[in-house]
Amino acid sequence: INRQVTLIESGGEVRQQTRLWDTKNKKTYVMREKEGADDYRYFVEPDLPCLKIDPEWIERIKAVMPKSRNEKIARMIEKYNVAEYEAVILVDDETNAGKYFENAALICDKIKSLLSWILRDLMAKVRSKKSDFMNIPFTPNYLVDLVMLIENKYITQKIAKDVFDKCYEFGEKPSEYV
Repeated sequence: INRQVTLIESGGEVRQQTRLWDTKNKKTYVMREKEGADDYRYFVEPDLPCLKIDPEWIERIKAVMPKSRNEKIARMIEKYNVAEYEAVILVDDETNAGKYFENAALICDKIKSLLSWILRDLMAKVRSKKSDFMNIPFTPNYLVDLVMLIENKYITQKIAKDVFDKCYEFGEKPSEYV
């Protein structure tokens, strides 16, 4: 960049060329000049046949490809209206918190409550036991059951914490325990 700026500022012209790096002197030097765009031409490989790909096949492949991290985060934000940092935690969690959350969200629209329980209480228990959200006794249905007990004012948030601890430990449905 510095070489080209100096060249232009002194009235010179930048020419198309291939340059090599001299590590001892820490500068570039010309390896060869390029006449024009033709010097960058593409040569067909005679031993390889042309490959024609059906656009429908491409679409079928795209449909079964796993979503990228950024696509998953954007979908969480858009579909569930969660904050970006919450979506990042759910997507990046190696213990399947995101899958657990989505399974619970399929049957309950109390997203903020579900998220709060998952990110605060459930994640702590899963990590302390070095477990995975998909292998815990407290299923997404149980979480929804607990959230609905609170939402319908059958129990308080404080009592819900005790109910959660017992039900998590014994794999019992919160409404049956209550």
